[in-house]
Amino acid sequence: MKTPLLFISIILLLTSCSPNNNCKNRFDFISNNDSIPILNLVFTKSAETIREEMNELYGFDLCDKCTWADFRMPFTIECQKGSLKVMVDFDSPICGNCPIPVRKRHYFSIMINQRNQLLVEGELVEMDSLQSKVEKYLATVGHNEMTPETFKQVNFRLFWNQDSNIDYLHDVLMVLYKSHLTFVESKLEEDGIDFCTLEKTKITELKEQYPLRIEFDLGKVDRMQPLGIDGIMELEDIEMGEEIEY
Repeated sequence: MKTPLLFISIILLLTSCSPNNNCKNRFDFISNNDSIPILNLVFTKSAETIREEMNELYGFDLCDKCTWADFRMPFTIECQKGSLKVMVDFDSPICGNCPIPVRKRHYFSIMINQRNQLLVEGELVEMDSLQSKVEKYLATVGHNEMTPETFKQVNFRLFWNQDSNIDYLHDVLMVLYKSHLTFVESKLEEDGIDFCTLEKTKITELKEQYPLRIEFDLGKVDRMQPLGIDGIMELEDIEMGEEIEY
C-alpha cells in the first residue's frame, strides 16, 4: 500500500503546481527583484530585535528616514522560489525623532494570535474566509471616501504574536498574494484581456498600477491602537464569530 500512496502524493504535488506553470506572468507579477535588502525574517524574534536587524541590513538607523523601509523576503510563489516585497514603518510613533505624518494612510489590518486565530478588520474569521475579504476590500478602492483612492494606497498591515505558528503566518502571506493576483486577473478579464498572454512590459506596468503592499507592524499596533498587544492576548478567550470593536 505504501507505493500507491506515495505515487498519489507525488501526483497531487505535481498537479497542485502544474496549472499555473504555463503562466509565467503570475510569478513575475508577484515576485520582487528590486535592489533592496533581502530579509531572512525569523518571526519568533521580538519586534525590537527584528527592527535592529533591519537597521543592520541598511547600515544605518532607519528612523533617520521617517518613512517605510522596503525588504525582499524569500518566498515560494507559484511553486517557484521568489521574493515578496514587504515594508516596515520607521516613522512616528515608532521613531521618537519623527514628526507625526500628515499623509493619509489606509490599512487592511490582519492580526494573528498564538492560537492562530485571525482578527481581520476587527472581526474574527477563519482562514478560508480571508481571500474573499481581501478581494472585496480591493473592489472598493476608488469608490468612496472611506477607502483608498488608488491601489497604491492599499496597505495590508500584518501583526503576529511571537508564539504564532510560522506555517500559519506563511499561509496568510500566501492568501494575500493569491487574493491580490486573482483580483488583478479578474479586472483584466472584465476588459477581455488575458493576463497570461501579456508582454513583460505590460506586467511591469501592472505592478506599478496594482502594487502588493504588505506592511509588517512590528510594534505599531501596540503604540497606536487601544487594542494593542494586550488585546491580542485577550483573543485567547474569544470564540470564533465574535466581533471586536477597537
